[in-house]
Amino acid sequence: LPTVRCNSIFLVYFFFFFFFVLNLLLSIYRAVSEYLSKDLPYKLSHDDVFLTVGCAQAIEVVLHVLSRPGANILLPRPGFPLYEARTTLCGLEGRHFDLLPDQHWEIDLEAVESLADENTVAMVIINPVNPCGNVFSREHLEK
Repeated sequence: LPTVRCNSIFLVYFFFFFFFVLNLLLSIYRAVSEYLSKDLPYKLSHDDVFLTVGCAQAIEVVLHVLSRPGANILLPRPGFPLYEARTTLCGLEGRHFDLLPDQHWEIDLEAVESLADENTVAMVIINPVNPCGNVFSREHLEK
């Protein structure tokens, strides 16, 4: 009988904790979606938000979602080494485009056009540029 009572108390605490955490997470997702919607012409839902514990996990999740046989991804050179490592681990082909130091580390757009094909699933743009520190102009990003 004491074991049954102990298990019952544990289950009550477990369900209380589970629903408390679930409601807390839902509140966080709603707050983030509301904050991000402030500068957008449309409203984000809490279902549009995906939170990670840092950039490494975010990169891992996104690249796993994008990976498929024959897919490639365009990566900046110089760039953040974690993209290269994760690209390889996900079975994606990494194709590198240069950042042009004599043009304030802007993207070599001609190289991007020549590298991209029907199997290109993404292009990594790091802004501000790591490790160069440049911030792309709005005009350059729109190109």
